[in-house]
Amino acid sequence: MKIRGNDVVLRHLFENQEAINSGHEMPHNILMVGSGGGMCGVIVAAEMAAMHDAGITAKATNHFITASASGGAVAGYLCGMPSRVPIMFMHLAVSGFVTGKGPFRRVHIQRLANALRGEVCPIYVEQERIKAHPSTWHVVVSDYENGGWVFEDAKKASPDAVEAVCASMAIGTTRKLGSRVCTDGSYCMPLPAAEGIKRTKPSDILILTNRPHPEQLPWLERNGWPILVHAMLWKAPLSLRKSAAAMDRVLAVELERIKKLKHIHWAHVTPTTESVPINPWTVDILQLQKATDEAKCFMLKRLKKAQPSRHI
Repeated sequence: MKIRGNDVVLRHLFENQEAINSGHEMPHNILMVGSGGGMCGVIVAAEMAAMHDAGITAKATNHFITASASGGAVAGYLCGMPSRVPIMFMHLAVSGFVTGKGPFRRVHIQRLANALRGEVCPIYVEQERIKAHPSTWHVVVSDYENGGWVFEDAKKASPDAVEAVCASMAIGTTRKLGSRVCTDGSYCMPLPAAEGIKRTKPSDILILTNRPHPEQLPWLERNGWPILVHAMLWKAPLSLRKSAAAMDRVLAVELERIKKLKHIHWAHVTPTTESVPINPWTVDILQLQKATDEAKCFMLKRLKKAQPSRHI
C-alpha cells in the first residue's frame, strides 16, 4: 500500500471531526472519491473501517462520490457500520456473487442487494439514515442503452441508495435504476475526481483506489481487458464498449490531473505491485482477508502519523 500527495488531508479529517465533537462548523470542505474494482472494493471498505476505528466518522467528510465497488463501502460508512462491510465482501465471495469465466464472467447483483439490505449479512443500509446524513453522496452509473455516465444522488435514488450501488457495480450485466437501464459506473468514469471537484469545490480531496496504477498491472491484463470487455458487452452500444475498453487509460489520465492540482490538498491511497494480489473476480477468502488486513493496518498507521498531537 502507498499514499501519494499530502498527508495534511488526513489531518484535516481529524480537525473536521474535532469541530463536529465540539459543536463547531467544520473548517475544511473535504471530498472523498472511491474507484471501482469489483471484489477489490474490500480494500476501500477496510480503509473506511480504519478511519472509523481512528475516531473519524463519515460526518467529517463533506462529500462522497463513488464508482462501482466503493459504493458499498460508503453505504456502510454512512450508516455507522464500516467494519461490517469487509464481512459482506467475504459473504459475497462464497455465495456465488461472481459467476462464469473469461468473457462470460458476471456478477449476481441481486446478492449484493440482499446483503446491503441485511437479509444475509450483519449490515443494513437504511435509506432514512442516508437521507438524514449531513454529507452528500453521489454514485456514478453508466447508461447501458445510450452510453455515457450519469451522476445519481444516492439520497434521492429511486427506489433507494442500495439500488444505486447495485446499478453502479453491475459488472458485465445490467440493473434498472428508475426508468434507466444501468451498468458498472467504472465503464464510463473509472475515477470521478475531476467531475467531483467541479461540483463540490473542495479544499481537500482524498482518493481511495482499489487497484494499483494501470501502468503497474500485468501486461496481459492491461492489453487483454479491451478485448475481454468488448466480448462481455457485445450487446451494448459501441460508445459504451469503447469507454469500457479505455478504462485504464482514462484512470491513468485522471490520476495525472490530480497531481497538477495547486489550490487543493490531495492524497491518493492505493495498492502497489507489492500489495496482496487480488482482482475484481477474486473469491478466495484468504486472499481477501489478507488484503483487508493489509489495507486496514496501513491506513491506521498513516492516520496515527497524521493525527494532530493535541488528540494524543
